[in-house]
Amino acid sequence: MRKLLMGAFAALLLTGCVTTQDKIVSRDQFLAEATRSYTGVSKEQVIRAAQAVLLQSDDADDWDFGYTTNGFTGTRKYFVYAVIAATSGREKWEFNTEQVGGAVQASLTVSDLANVGTYGTSVVEINLNRILLQRLFWKRVDYVLGRRPDWVSCDEAMAEAQAAKADPEVLSGLCGFTSEGKKNPPPQRIVNVTS
Repeated sequence: MRKLLMGAFAALLLTGCVTTQDKIVSRDQFLAEATRSYTGVSKEQVIRAAQAVLLQSDDADDWDFGYTTNGFTGTRKYFVYAVIAATSGREKWEFNTEQVGGAVQASLTVSDLANVGTYGTSVVEINLNRILLQRLFWKRVDYVLGRRPDWVSCDEAMAEAQAAKADPEVLSGLCGFTSEGKKNPPPQRIVNVTS
């Protein structure tokens, strides 16, 4: 029983107090929040911009990327220790693109495979597809692609989450407790020249 309670506590610690309004719960929401269409840039530029956003959020040594012709899967290990519980895991960021006519269609899904527990370990898969996380990711991709003038910092994103009465922990992965790049400068912009 104690293991179950500690595991539940650690899982709660990982997920925060995420309300339904923060989650992507339908296909329509996924299409609205987790996908974008880009014109005037190549598929390769969109892929490189997405990877640059992730590499800005944490040390390059913490990331492992597996590449495909249409994108990548980026995984990032983490470890959190608290007196009564510890957790470790691996975030998984799956980024895919597709050339559709004159546009590059891009999509992102984020999940986490976490090991939680005290005396024993339970494996919990957590869906990290959160609306505010997706919006922050895409704003940053837009910045790298030269589509917006400003880089949205973690402080600005956290303030936006608090104003929306959302738990700032929904920004984990880019601005969370284990993201060491929160104060890093923005990555270099990609020149908008189709290669």
